[in-house]
Amino acid sequence: MRVEHAPAKLTLSLRVTGRRDDGYHLLEAEMVSLDLADTLLFGPGEGLELVPLVASPRFEPTLITRALDAVGRQAFVRLEKRIPV
Repeated sequence: MRVEHAPAKLTLSLRVTGRRDDGYHLLEAEMVSLDLADTLLFGPGEGLELVPLVASPRFEPTLITRALDAVGRQAFVRLEKRIPV
């Protein structure tokens, strides 16, 4: 099983400085890292497990499912949530 950590960061300031040709905005941000991280475990298999079960209606693990779809393979992903949603 492979383990990766996704550290939290806090945005102190955010400015929109322009717009790119593809429609996305150019941003300038000041951020600091926090001593808090979610843990992702990857292994063979299929499915997504959330620990603890996330009860917030705002949380959807779309980046994880999109990444699995993009690589076109089945894998098991366990997300140990420590960063508040």
